[in-house]
Amino acid sequence: MSRVTVREKYWIGGSSRSDSSMAEKPSSGSAVYDYAAMKLTEAGIPPEYQLTLLNTLEAFATGSVLYGLSPPAAAWEASLPPDGCEHLRLALRSDTLDEDARFELGCRALLEGLAAQLGRA
Repeated sequence: MSRVTVREKYWIGGSSRSDSSMAEKPSSGSAVYDYAAMKLTEAGIPPEYQLTLLNTLEAFATGSVLYGLSPPAAAWEASLPPDGCEHLRLALRSDTLDEDARFELGCRALLEGLAAQLGRA
């Protein structure tokens, strides 16, 4: 699943298929956020959580794009001291996810965390 698909499916409540409703989506400014808030309301997200969710997902998506411009794993590995940091070394060597899978996992974690929080509210 690509980042665009994840954004369409989870962030603004669209779907991965093209249909007539795709043409109705706003394309700029506050109209996009109003549309997103509407879709979150339709998904049962209370208004008091919507701005936090929108800001968090937008920050995550922006950071993910910037992170993908120069994957830090190689930079981290190169900057590690010769001894120590074995846990980080293991994590770096064990990471098999590509950028899209990493992004989807992060989005799911954020949304499932919110769902758990709403279940406690």
